[in-house]
Amino acid sequence: MIKTTDCDFCGKKVESRFIIYDGDLALCSDCFIDIYLERLERETGVQIVDRTGKRKRNEIVKIPEGMMERWKSEKK
Repeated sequence: MIKTTDCDFCGKKVESRFIIYDGDLALCSDCFIDIYLERLERETGVQIVDRTGKRKRNEIVKIPEGMMERWKSEKK
């Protein structure tokens, strides 16, 4: 039997094995990543994007010149 737990941040039901416990909070992986990316961005003053140039909330940001080429060469 698989247990489900509610995420304390978004409220969606998630299998307990995918819940991340942070102190008193039970967070689904999506909320955990969003919260800690936001915290990391605030601390460092750097905007974090994925390899497609999208922010975590699907906002497009300008990737510095040469960055895409470097990522593509790292994949090979």
